[in-house]
Amino acid sequence: GINIDGSQVNPSTLCPFAEKGEIAMRWDGEVSPCLPLLYDHVSFVDSWRHQVDSYSIGNIQSRSIQEIWTDREFITLKDHLLGDNFSPCLSCQNCWLSENNHLDCMGYEHPTCGGCLWAKGLITCP
Repeated sequence: GINIDGSQVNPSTLCPFAEKGEIAMRWDGEVSPCLPLLYDHVSFVDSWRHQVDSYSIGNIQSRSIQEIWTDREFITLKDHLLGDNFSPCLSCQNCWLSENNHLDCMGYEHPTCGGCLWAKGLITCP
């Protein structure tokens, strides 16, 4: 498929934030591995509804960015995000596991990224 900007819809599932070595920070200092996990929200693709619950990897009020970036749990998450092993939630929209980002069919727990619109290239940032 083609996006509105003419780019290809991403056939794989790579995290564009992890690929670029980016993190996101909320107003209160909470740090997330990406923009979509900064806040609780609902995303829609056609009639498919996907609840995304936020995920924090730390807070700069209690830890430095360096400490957060080198945290073992965050390194493990980054490795997963770069591994192209997301569940196919956008393809299997009738599966109850695709209703939110808490558990997926590959056994991963929150945050799961199979329903991520950024990973599929449906949403891009400048």
